[in-house]
Amino acid sequence: AADVEAGRIGIWIAREGGRVSGTIALVRAPLPNARHRAEVAKLMVRPSARGQGLGGALLSAVETYAATEGITLLILDTES
Repeated sequence: AADVEAGRIGIWIAREGGRVSGTIALVRAPLPNARHRAEVAKLMVRPSARGQGLGGALLSAVETYAATEGITLLILDTES
């Protein structure tokens, strides 16, 4: 919670009908010389909401925010 309040972690939540359909988080690099970097974390979409572009919309929201914050390098690790 402290990292969110300090702006080191941002969280976006997509809802449909009052239910969470997807989430994504942006974790800023902690080092002063890496302020241009951040990690995209916890990109998750509810199985029933997949295939509708929600993951792409969440990622687009994070990319837009990152650009306004001077973050030019986003890192996303994936697993299936």
